[in-house]
This record gives sequence, C-alpha cells and structure tokens, in this order.
Amino acid sequence: MKFSQFSIACQRLFIVAGISSILVSVPAAAALTRQVIVTGLSSPVQLTAPPNVTDRLFVVLRGGEIRIINKGAGTLLATPFIDVNDSPGSDVDASGEGGLLSMAFHPNYSSNGQFFVYYTADVDPTAGYQFGTRVSRFTVSANRDVANPNSEVVFFELDQPFTNHNGGMIGFRPFDSPDYLYIGLGDGGSGCDPLLAGQDLNSKLGKILRIDVGSGPSNDVENPNAPATNPYVGVAGDDLIWSLGWRNPFRWSFDRLTGDMYIGDVGQATREEISFESISDGGGLNFGWNAREGTIAAPCGTVSPTLPGMVNPIFDYANGGGGSVTGGVIYRGTQYATMYGRYFFADFVQQEVWSFEYDGVSVTDFQNHTSALNPNSASVVAIGEDTAGDIYVVEFGGTIARIIDPASPPVDADQDLLVDEYETDTGTFVSPTDTGTDPGDPDTDGDGVLDGIEVDLGTDPNNALDFPSLPIGWQWTGALVVAIACGVLALRVVRRKAVVKS
Repeated sequence: MKFSQFSIACQRLFIVAGISSILVSVPAAAALTRQVIVTGLSSPVQLTAPPNVTDRLFVVLRGGEIRIINKGAGTLLATPFIDVNDSPGSDVDASGEGGLLSMAFHPNYSSNGQFFVYYTADVDPTAGYQFGTRVSRFTVSANRDVANPNSEVVFFELDQPFTNHNGGMIGFRPFDSPDYLYIGLGDGGSGCDPLLAGQDLNSKLGKILRIDVGSGPSNDVENPNAPATNPYVGVAGDDLIWSLGWRNPFRWSFDRLTGDMYIGDVGQATREEISFESISDGGGLNFGWNAREGTIAAPCGTVSPTLPGMVNPIFDYANGGGGSVTGGVIYRGTQYATMYGRYFFADFVQQEVWSFEYDGVSVTDFQNHTSALNPNSASVVAIGEDTAGDIYVVEFGGTIARIIDPASPPVDADQDLLVDEYETDTGTFVSPTDTGTDPGDPDTDGDGVLDGIEVDLGTDPNNALDFPSLPIGWQWTGALVVAIACGVLALRVVRRKAVVKS
C-alpha cells in the first residue's frame, strides 16, 4: 500500500465512521411522498436555514422579503425576517427573471449574525436606470427573528444587458474558507449568448465567481476581493472567475458531506443539464456554453471559439423546446435511509421531479417522482435543504412541501445512532433488554459519548463512570479512536516494508 493510498483510506474511514449507521442495508428510494409545510407564499424562490439552527426555515420571496417558518409547528411567522426593499436605496427589481433570488448564511452566522443576498436592482441610479446584479451583506438584529434592514453593505454589483439569464444563486462551500462566497451568473441574457460571454475570460457573465468577503467590501463593487487561490489570479482572465461556460446556472448546491458542487444549467432549445465539480478540481473548469449545450453542439448561429478542456455534464435531457432545469440537492439527512446520497432535481417548465445517484463516474438509478412529489403539476423553482438535512420542494405558486419516505427505517430523533423505538423498547425495533436511554438526549448519562457508540462498545449508556467524560466531545473521541487505528495500521505498513527490505 502506498502512503497516499493509506492516507486516503484513513480519510474515508473518518467519513464512514460518521455515516455508517444510515448506509447499512439501505434499499433504493421508493414510495416517496410529500408533507405540505406552508401554502400561500408570494413567489418563493429558495428555502434554506442557518448553520446549527434546527427549529426554523427561511424562505426567500422574489419580491424582496425573507420569511421564517417555525419548523416544528409548520407555521409562518407573521413578521418578515427582512424586506430588502426597506434598506435605503435598495428597491428590488423583479423585471424579467430578476428579483430577490437567493440568500446564504455565513458559516459563522451564530457568532457574527451575517447573511448575504443576491437581488437585481438599479445598480447605477446616477447615470439613468441600469438593471443589474447586486450581492449585499445584512446582519441580524438583537431579535433572532428580525434582521436589521439598515445594515446593508454592498459587496458586488454588475450591469446586466438583459433581464433574463441572471443566474442568482450564492453559497458558501463546505471545507473551503468560511469567507469565500460563490456567485452564479448567467450569460447576460437574450438568446444564444449574443455577447459570447460564456467563453470570455474577461467577462464575469456566464461564470461562477468566488469572492472573499472576510476583509470587507473592496473600493470597487464591480471587482470584489479575490481569493489568491482562484484559478485566474496571476494569469490571463478575471481574478474572480471560478468556473466558466454557463448559460444560466440558476440553482446549484454543495454536497454537505464532500463539498462537491452540483449545478443545474438552464438550456437554450435542446438540452437541460446537471453538471458536477469535485471539490478536488480546484476551479477553472469550462462547462462549454455557448460552444456546447449539454453534450451536443450548441444550436446557435454564432458560437464562441472553442477553448480547451470543456467538461460534459453528468446528466442532460431533451427539453423539447420548452424546459428549465431546477438544480437541486443531495439528501444527507438522517431520517430516511432510502433517500441517502440521492440527488433530487426538477424542471420548472416540464413540472417534473426526479432523482439519481452519482458515484463520481456515472449516474445510476434514475427515478421519476413527479406523481408523488408534484401532484398538482406546479412549477418547482427550487429544492431546498435545512440544517438537519431534510429537503423541500419549493413551488413558485406558493407551497413548500417536505420530501419524506414513510417506508424508510425509523427516525433517530436525537441522532445518537440508536433508533427511537430501540431506546424506548417499543414497536418493531424491540431490543432484547431495554436500553433505558432517552430518545430525546443523544448522551443520556452525560459522559461525552453517544448512546449508540456505548451500546456498540458494550459500555452502559446510563452510567457515566464506565466511560470517562472527555471535554472535547464524542465527535473527537470517535476521531481519536479512528486516529489510533490508523496509527496502528501505519505501523504495520512500516514493519511490513522493513521485513521485505531485510
């Protein structure tokens, strides 16, 4: 075994240790259904939640409001979290495909209260009206349910030549710097990329950008601070470009487990596509537009000069002259084992909802969930994800519904690696002897180790004295155990090499 292979094996061991409880004997997703959470919203376009906040959902409305849903009660709070229109000089323009299109909580939101929004507005009021993109930072007030509309700080603005193909998604990537914000931009609009922006390394249009928000805004809102590791820093091309060749990457997401990126790029007249970027790619990938649309040549009279290294999508489909892919998310929740690792996405125009699995090489087990998850033939504008990993269908007509699987294994509410019925000794998962642990407390005896880990190790989850408490917590306790195991394995490898050499 090479050292690099050994290192990768240990890294994978850490990941497997954390998710093995929901990967054992997991059948394919089937019999999914939906649970309606709220209705009557005005043009919702995104659902998300802050890090470490499990009791509330945040819904972005195209007109400028962000509303809060009490997750437990399934009720909408009467007062908006914020109306971006209330910020001085920040009227949202919802012309064409514009509006308030997304929000992203800073990874350190619990300590700094910062969140970012993407919306379209007049970005040059001193020289006549200019429709464009704006990305701003706001801060929550002392009341966690209300943000401060006067706290706006503009980080990025860009003129838009047309009111369509604005992109609109922003987000922070797991395992990247917590201050690096990704911004998705379309090719500028009209049709067939008349500006040939997608392949132009001197244009921000038709790109996904990565900016550094940690040091505050730059003196030039059209050129925010660029991370030094962006692929075009120090070479020909715009410093902010992370990837290129996009037509309209309206909805994309990061896999919370791996940091990999899944991008839905809306097609022109023939193909809709889902593209993939591994976190190990390091940026700089070219996804083809407008030289290509999906896996075929673009159906356009004038196309960009071909740049090298174009990357095909992992999945594309015919839009029949009418389609608009809605990029989705990978399910990484703990409640429904049958859904784990599946990528859910939709089509806004065709009103379909699908899922598949992707192993980094090929797409498998494609499934159509439309009849179960979109029974009213609504236009699905987003598939959102909350902190717990639950996923939701966002209908542009105003309904939010959670995707569930009634046939999935029982719920582990406190996520202690013991299903609730096993802890309470009831139902179908009856233990030989009652564990007596609390299904609402992941560490019943308070010794710093999860109840499920204690059961696996043979220690008593109700006796804190048989497993000394560690202040660093059970996660690091588990990591320590794995590290020791990896160390033992490494020593064996070294000894084996020594024997071979002798």
